[in-house]
Amino acid sequence: SNTFWAFAKLSMTPNDDVMSGLQHEMVLKRGDFTSQGVSNVLWSLAKLSFVMVDPMFSEAIETQASSIVNTFSPQEIANTIWAYGQMRMQPSRRFLSLMSRQATTRIEDWKPEEISGLLWGLVKLSRHPEGDLSHWIQR
Repeated sequence: SNTFWAFAKLSMTPNDDVMSGLQHEMVLKRGDFTSQGVSNVLWSLAKLSFVMVDPMFSEAIETQASSIVNTFSPQEIANTIWAYGQMRMQPSRRFLSLMSRQATTRIEDWKPEEISGLLWGLVKLSRHPEGDLSHWIQR
């Protein structure tokens, strides 16, 4: 995740071979990625205007994030959904439901900019907040 992040911070888009290699490594090591790592990879790809096209990579990201969803902080949830929206890449309905549920478990920890990022991502995905998250946002 640090390599993806470094490319994004430097505004340097790696060539196709490098990007393919990084994605391949992520697939192989997906079980090692923390919520911060997953969030950083997605944020970095979005900042580089990259669109995930490798189905194995996309599936690995979503599978790992889903398996550790209870460790995601509000910022990591917001950055993850923002990144999906920025890339116009639709995560599964199950994934969004898991993220929404995790968001509501830490509702008191959310900052305005995190709420904004989450909502912006959902709008770009043409999705609405679900369940308790929807009720909380409308208050």
